[in-house]
Amino acid sequence: MVELQDSEHRSQGRFRLGDWVVEPALNRVSSGGTTHTLEPKAMQVLVYLADRQGQVISRQELSERIWGDVVLVEGVLTRIIHILREVFEDDHRDPRYIETIRKSGYRLIQPVVREGDAIASDAGPAAGDAAAPPRRRVRRRVLLAGAAALLLAASGFVFLDGVRERPSPPAAVPSCFPLTAYPGRERHPCFSPDGDRIAFCWDCGDGGGFDIYVRQVDTDNPLRLTRHPEDEIFPVWSSDGGTVAFLRRGGGGGLYTVPAMGGAAARLYGFWAEPTGLDWSPDGRYLVVALRPEADAPHALIGFEPATGAVSALTTPPPDCWGDLYPAFSPDGGAVAFVRSDAAGFQDLHVLSWDRREVRRITHGQRRVVSVDWLPGGEKLVFCAKPGGAYQLWTVGLDGGDPVWLPTRHETAMRPAVSPRGDRLVYEALLVGTDIMQLHLDPDLSPAGCPVPCVSSTAIDHSACFSHDGARIAFVSTRSGTPEIWVRDAEGGTATRITHLEGATLGAPCWSPDSRRLAFSVADGERYEVAVCDLESGQLRRVHPAGAHEIVDFWSMDGRWLYCHTPVVAGREYFRVAPDGLRAESLALPQTGLLKQSPDGDLYYVTWGDGSLWRRSPETGGDTLLVRSFLHDEWQDMAVTDGGVLYTDGTEDDRFLAYLDLASGDWRKIHRFTEMIGGGIAVSPAGDRALFEWQSIGCDLMLMADLP
Repeated sequence: MVELQDSEHRSQGRFRLGDWVVEPALNRVSSGGTTHTLEPKAMQVLVYLADRQGQVISRQELSERIWGDVVLVEGVLTRIIHILREVFEDDHRDPRYIETIRKSGYRLIQPVVREGDAIASDAGPAAGDAAAPPRRRVRRRVLLAGAAALLLAASGFVFLDGVRERPSPPAAVPSCFPLTAYPGRERHPCFSPDGDRIAFCWDCGDGGGFDIYVRQVDTDNPLRLTRHPEDEIFPVWSSDGGTVAFLRRGGGGGLYTVPAMGGAAARLYGFWAEPTGLDWSPDGRYLVVALRPEADAPHALIGFEPATGAVSALTTPPPDCWGDLYPAFSPDGGAVAFVRSDAAGFQDLHVLSWDRREVRRITHGQRRVVSVDWLPGGEKLVFCAKPGGAYQLWTVGLDGGDPVWLPTRHETAMRPAVSPRGDRLVYEALLVGTDIMQLHLDPDLSPAGCPVPCVSSTAIDHSACFSHDGARIAFVSTRSGTPEIWVRDAEGGTATRITHLEGATLGAPCWSPDSRRLAFSVADGERYEVAVCDLESGQLRRVHPAGAHEIVDFWSMDGRWLYCHTPVVAGREYFRVAPDGLRAESLALPQTGLLKQSPDGDLYYVTWGDGSLWRRSPETGGDTLLVRSFLHDEWQDMAVTDGGVLYTDGTEDDRFLAYLDLASGDWRKIHRFTEMIGGGIAVSPAGDRALFEWQSIGCDLMLMADLP
């Protein structure tokens, strides 16, 4: 990390890049009367390239130095480069500022002139890559994603998770009242050792990053402890309550401490990988952080001793999973609870014995567990998981019995933190709305008006798809209390509930070519299986139960196959199965992140890693490269039309619908979204309508005063 620190120090002053003046401290670039404010990550990438002007900097090096998590950040880096090119009005086909070096990385080819310095080098421009549309990537892991990721996973792999049966709640709902009601999002609460103060992170609602705050439980004036452009998250307290430790993302990322009454932050330990949890032992001797020990390794629990600086690996998760997340020390410090996640998002509680370093699994078949803490006495855990379509709080004993629902006054409750005295609990109340919007399109795919609601309710509606005759829409909704498949006419009318699975995990539905059946994935145990529902009879049949996750993506145009995938850490393994379940075969695709079908039955897929768009004939198996570096993230989605690909693109604050003409290779923006959109996109068979998901997100902290 020394090199990055030196780079940041050297580049805080202004410098000139061609006609532009760059001011890193202000995240600003200007030329003449034009000024652009860059997001902090874009400025950090620009500074890093400027400090090494003329050198080819690999994607991996940029990812490690700026973000840390190579798997997560590759698409983000592509988006950042696109933002910089737009600001500098640079053409990647004939670059003057940033050149893409195929299969290598990027280099800054415009001379850098610093205040008081000579030109750093005189490298000239070179030819860039072939034409490609802009691209972006949103962080994929639950902790690192924006709040939208808490509800929506990758398109075609969108699930609202549930359990087979919700246990009966306690006799009374504990009293809850708002601890914070600030604009923006307040997250990651943690009680001080005396239980009188709360540390948390807050983004102030101004579009900036998270900083660390502390406030008394019975007052409303928070004390700001940090002020940094990078996100600072997961605050935890020292045993004496005098210090708060936290994690900083991005440039200069690492483990930091700051005095609880205010003062300068100090870095204890630097790392390049994105962290996913932190806790401090009750005796103050150890800090445990969840992060990747190596670029291609899953997250593991890493121990750090502040007194000596010693670092040690505490867990070794299986190589085919996302890893170990959200550590939490038991009240006596003898054990650490954590969450272990597989590649499909099944996440279960485990407990590490501190002395013996033995790991024991506590729960089985949980989905989307994003935090855990200990109840008084150290015999039970309280955690957050997704029953019935929304995050809720649950308790479970260390003997691994059935989890018990801990009701709150909010539909979505997350990240519980228990006071040391055990009499109070604070949690995040996620305020979420999700509807399906419709955008009418002219014959040239230009928007005909503004988006209007297509499927709207007070519940969560998502994963809409048109039937092949264009007459109906199928979607997933929690309007009945748990995720179910619903169908309604495309032109409106009352929706009809198709499934009655009462809390099972459901995948996005897809229609048979004759529009008489729906296929989707369902999990009421520990594995996703493919299911087919006949709409006339209502019969639901499991098609192809297997030992691995099987998630259906679409039904072939000829009706012979259901195309499915098994999620793995590096993309998806695709296969196809006959609707009767009697035949199944692998597609033998390269590492693939996204697979779609065109109206004529051809397959279009995006390769994992380089994000190139390919076409495959399902009959001959021949593959044709269409566009290099098309998409880099499964959070995006696309729909293949008769002549091109409709897809979402842009930054988190500026997203739009785009169209790629496959004949000419040209792309253009179709519509700029003013709302937050999810991962799903669907186009009607006639190409006159596009559906997408609209979301609104907020987060406050709630205090449960009489914890049962």
